[in-house]
Amino acid sequence: MITLAASTHHPSMEERLEELTRRREIALAMGGPERVQRQHDGGRLTVRERIEGLLDEGSFYEIGMLAEPLRRLERPIPADGSVTGFGRIDGRKVCLIGIDATVLAGTTAPISMRKQGRIAEFAARKGLPLVLLVDADGGRIPDVMGWRFSGLPFDFSSFLQTPEGYSPIPRLAAVLGPGYGDSALHAGTAHIVVMTQSSSIALSGPSVVESAIGERVTDEELGGPQHAQETGTAHLVVP
Repeated sequence: MITLAASTHHPSMEERLEELTRRREIALAMGGPERVQRQHDGGRLTVRERIEGLLDEGSFYEIGMLAEPLRRLERPIPADGSVTGFGRIDGRKVCLIGIDATVLAGTTAPISMRKQGRIAEFAARKGLPLVLLVDADGGRIPDVMGWRFSGLPFDFSSFLQTPEGYSPIPRLAAVLGPGYGDSALHAGTAHIVVMTQSSSIALSGPSVVESAIGERVTDEELGGPQHAQETGTAHLVVP
């Protein structure tokens, strides 16, 4: 009979700090140089650049930077595609959810949903405004089907809703690119929705529409600024 000895190596404090630094660097790099460049080539900022430009300098406190799904063992999925936390705008404290389009097109999965739900609940408990920066293609299908999704303590009907017992809080959504799937729900929960000329809001994107009913539509036709203003899903369109 062969007995396998258990590993007796315990990481030192220095090793743990090195690992923490490594994971922070992965998170801050978002989807990597190529995807960041692709975002810039499309005339859009990254989520971290948007947050830096929106909040007072040095005021952002991020929550969940190191959170990643189980599929991180296959490849890094930095912060599971969302940046959440709180900071200040002109001195006033706000909570913020920013979707990272450079990580798997900003698609949402259970860990990301937990992060977003947590900061939304924090905002409700503290009575703080919630700012939503939307730029995503919807749910991450491999992660939101079957057992991976069943463990979540909520469903889409309660996603980002004010928890029972708390007063409603002001919500502002900025749609800065695709706003499909749960990203459309972000806009739907907001009191004020601002969108750019190149963005769109719809429950499903053009590829899903074509697969489902065989009709080809553009992003603009499906949920662009004109459509959004006519249907009331957006209050203001900016360049």
